[in-house]
Amino acid sequence: MKSLLKTEAVFGALLVLSLGGKIVLNGSDESLIDDGPKFALAVATTLNEQGFDTKATFWPTGPQVEARRGDCFMWVRDYTPHGTMKNILMVLAEPVGKLRYSYRGEIADEPPKVLPLIRFFLRREVARLGTVAPRYPIYAVAENAACSLERTRLPEEV
Repeated sequence: MKSLLKTEAVFGALLVLSLGGKIVLNGSDESLIDDGPKFALAVATTLNEQGFDTKATFWPTGPQVEARRGDCFMWVRDYTPHGTMKNILMVLAEPVGKLRYSYRGEIADEPPKVLPLIRFFLRREVARLGTVAPRYPIYAVAENAACSLERTRLPEEV
């Protein structure tokens, strides 16, 4: 019984040291910082340059930039590379129109998976070393029939 308690104490101490070390080392991890305002500003600025009137709102699910030019209305959201928001965004897009995704200039009906997720993890690890790597967001875009995502430029990097 005493050896079991000693073993538990050793593992408990290792757990505390391990978690404490990770917290200290990850203190500068930029991927943990909310860059929602930076995302919204980059999208709004790029769309304003193309003649859109924009408005940014911040939801618990992330930033949303609404853009209007003539009859065209769209919203743009930051889509997580983990792919956890697809169903929610599909429901939110229904009143607007078609939901599509844009990643580094490529437009698709389905969000990209492998490359953005690899980039996310690499960027996180580089940030732990104190270096800032560019972030290439996946844009979830809901647009009405008067819009054309193919003719709309979004920032490649945020």
